[in-house]
Amino acid sequence: MTLANAIPPAVYLRYRVGSPSATDVVLVFRENPAGAEAPTRPPAGWAPSTDGVPDRGLTPHQMAMYELIMAAPDAATGTRILDLVTRADPAGVVALGRMLDAARHGRCICHD
Repeated sequence: MTLANAIPPAVYLRYRVGSPSATDVVLVFRENPAGAEAPTRPPAGWAPSTDGVPDRGLTPHQMAMYELIMAAPDAATGTRILDLVTRADPAGVVALGRMLDAARHGRCICHD
């Protein structure tokens, strides 16, 4: 828990095995200034436990991803959008989500 609290908000990207004969792995993260995200694709056969990790609620990044995915006309398009925004710059995803939300509700965001 101490280690989890020391890590800045980040997005889990992938893992790699330390060496063929070792039992260690290297986890690769990217800093996420919009807030922490849950791993979207854990490696087959292994995933870290999230027991004891506090729930900090939804971040602006997660809300923007929801807006973009829900705007898709069908599940296949939503899946493609999810694939694109998962690895995109978090600030860009938040900006896109805000634009979409403002367009849906007829609001101007030009002074945000």
